[in-house]
Amino acid sequence: MKLNSAKCSFGMEEGKSLGVIVTDAGFKANPDKVQAIARMPSPSSLKEVQTLNGRLVALNRFLANHAAKSHPFISTLRNCLKKAQFKWTAEAEKAFLEVKKCLMELPTLTAPHVGEP
Repeated sequence: MKLNSAKCSFGMEEGKSLGVIVTDAGFKANPDKVQAIARMPSPSSLKEVQTLNGRLVALNRFLANHAAKSHPFISTLRNCLKKAQFKWTAEAEKAFLEVKKCLMELPTLTAPHVGEP
């Protein structure tokens, strides 16, 4: 068996792998991906909503109740068959601001401990 030295890392305390930060304490969201959404202005086109949904999917394991939080974005896409039909609603704006707020407080995912709820 041969190992590619560019892809292998041993003895590290923290490292990026598959889009997350792996530490001895657990998994953390990649701060680059979080900042990409935090710096994003409110979508003003169909393509920007699609970009937002793609970025949120990359972080969905860290967001509690991701499906309910991103529902306004999905319904915006569903109601918009053509670019000219795009309409960013107040409900979608409220959900967008809530998602941004939640992203600033993302948890670290750890393995369960015996006896803890």
